[in-house]
Formats: sequence, structure tokens, C-alpha cells
Amino acid sequence: MGSLWRIAYCLSLLVALGENANAVQLLTHEEEPNNFTKEGGIVGLYPEVAHEIQHRLGQQLPITMLPWARAFAKLQSEPTTCILDMARTPERENKFQWIGPVTTGRFGFYAKRSNRLRIHNLAEAKAVDRVLVPKGWYTHDLLKKLGFRNLEPTMSPETMVAMLLHDRGKLMFAAAFTLPRLLVKAEARWDDVEMVMLVNQSQSYIACSLDTPSEFVIAWQRMLVAMKRDGTFGSMFQKWRPDDTPPGIAPEPYIAITN
Repeated sequence: MGSLWRIAYCLSLLVALGENANAVQLLTHEEEPNNFTKEGGIVGLYPEVAHEIQHRLGQQLPITMLPWARAFAKLQSEPTTCILDMARTPERENKFQWIGPVTTGRFGFYAKRSNRLRIHNLAEAKAVDRVLVPKGWYTHDLLKKLGFRNLEPTMSPETMVAMLLHDRGKLMFAAAFTLPRLLVKAEARWDDVEMVMLVNQSQSYIACSLDTPSEFVIAWQRMLVAMKRDGTFGSMFQKWRPDDTPPGIAPEPYIAITN
């Protein structure tokens, strides 16, 4: 009986979606292994999750890859828009609708291991000559809100890592899960850098503008939950983030060090 109810519920959602789903714009940004371009296509954990959700709902919405700053600007200014992969923070909570969680991120300060730099609190990090961070990213916004005035915004995470390795900044602020791949691209080793202070833990979602039809958001969330329960999501997560733990159905608390 429960299975019949779920089938009937999903069918009612599909009917309610109707033409509304076709108007939704799906955007993402380069952040391997979550979302990235390869051989002319957009691949990664979030695109694969989005494609599976659409397959189950009978949708065929294209995904557009943009620089983060442009994608986030469109999310805030254009109707019925969603971004695949955005951190859910207290400041953003009521500005968007959320589908997830999909990933959990740990963010902290990293330094070149050979420099033997030690940071024990935010005050010491604020006293460093330059802190490298990708321009316009969640990490950039976070440090600005924490009162950092010594930031050196970079055009991309790759640029940030290259600048740190070439001593053009003493610290960089980065996500733990992206760093191994960034170091490979920079032809560096994992032990060339070290985390000197953990600052933040947050979960990332598919974020949609407030005017995105609620039927669309509910349907996608229901399909994501179903994928977590039947093991599909776990298999996808293991494929793209083999050294990480997939988030459960319920959100985890946002954690931030403020001093």
C-alpha cells in the first residue's frame, strides 16, 4: 500500500510540474570533482545526480557551465534559476530554495609545509601578509564577513594554489576535498601543503531562486531522497568522491569558527 501511495504521489507531482519544469534554468560552475568540463561535456557528481533526477521525472533540462560569479549573479537576478552545488549558509538560508544535501565541505587555512607557518586563531590569520582565496566564492564571502582585510582574491582555485606554491601568499583558504586535484594540476604533491587551521564546515545543495515553482523543488527533493534510500546516490558519490562520506537525508548543522 505504501508503494502505491508513493507512486501516486510522484505521478501527482509530475502532473503539477507540467510546463513549469521546462522554464527552469540549470547552472553550475567548475569545481572538480563536483562539476567540471571534460571532452566537451559537463560531468561530475552534481550533473550526474541532476541527470538521474530528471530521468526519473521525465525531464530533459540542459545544464550550463559558467564562472561562479556569473552563475551566482544569474541565480539572484533571473527567474526560475537553479545552481548545482552551492553552500547553504545562515546568510543564504531564506534567499533560496534548497535541494539536498549533496556534499559536505570542510574549509580551512593551508600553508606551504616548508614554510612551517602555524596559525592558532583568526587573529593570527588576519595578521598574515596575504591570504589567497578565489574571488566571489563562498570562501571569499566568509572571510570578508569574518573581518579579513588582508585577502588576495584570485581568478580561480588553480591560480590560488599556484600563487601559494610560488610564495605569492603565505596562506590560502580552501576546501579539503578539492585540494588533492588542484595540487595534481599544479604538479605538486599532497604533502607540499598542510592545513594549519580548520575554520568552517558546511553542506552544499542544489539552490533554486525563490520564484522557482515549489512543485519542481519538492519533486527534485523527493527524487534525491529516493536515490539515497535505494543506493543510487551512494554509488554516484563513491564514484566521484571515493575518499569522502556521503551526507544522509537530514541536514547537518552549519559550523563556523568566529574567533
